[in-house]
Amino acid sequence: MIETKPPLADLPVFDRNFWDGSFSFTRIGTGSLGGKAGGLAFIGLSQVRESAVFSGIPITERLTAEERTCGVCVIDLRSGQVVALLRFETAVQEVFAVTVLPATDLFLMGREHAHSVPRGVAPAHRLCDHGVICSLATNNVLNPFTPFGDCSLIRIANLYANVAQLGEGRALCSCFDMVTRGPASLMNLSQYGVEVGNPADLVVLDCSEEAAAVAEIVQPLVAYKRGRRSFSRAQPLLHRPNYG
Repeated sequence: MIETKPPLADLPVFDRNFWDGSFSFTRIGTGSLGGKAGGLAFIGLSQVRESAVFSGIPITERLTAEERTCGVCVIDLRSGQVVALLRFETAVQEVFAVTVLPATDLFLMGREHAHSVPRGVAPAHRLCDHGVICSLATNNVLNPFTPFGDCSLIRIANLYANVAQLGEGRALCSCFDMVTRGPASLMNLSQYGVEVGNPADLVVLDCSEEAAAVAEIVQPLVAYKRGRRSFSRAQPLLHRPNYG
């Protein structure tokens, strides 16, 4: 059962300063912080039993067995307020971990909105449909403003498709255009593309179509700059188990 307000007044109080770091372990006591995602803290709540190894902790003295809730409490890290509570009313008595699916959440969240959909990214693909030159890129990589990344534009195109909730082939091709033809047009590269007489600047991807390159985050096999091979990537080798 999911509730928007906690049924108990004795749920743990969230101290933003104390939990400012990322904790991947469980803290035994008035609450257990199992992880943070999207500005939310997920706290596992268990029905501590007197016969269990953790009996005798303060919460067992303040709450009766009937009042102890097993479930997952969600706290807004910005305000410290409880925003949701998933309570198990039968069978489950202890929660050991919470697994979040960020890619699935990004692709599904906000679909109930008819307008002002909470995405955080401008829908550039819609502008492309009206002839606007658009491109996808990354700021810097591994710096204070973008502390992650590997300089892969295909990965950026995949991220955009996920956030913008684009899964259809034509839409994925539009994402591919925004890391290839779009930037070339933006920079007025008149000799862009595989044509006779054009500079031999190209990247070879291990896929048969543009949509697959974005959907699968296909890794480049080899790249050439003005006809000179600049790098190559060996294909992975599968080592099958030997049961003999």
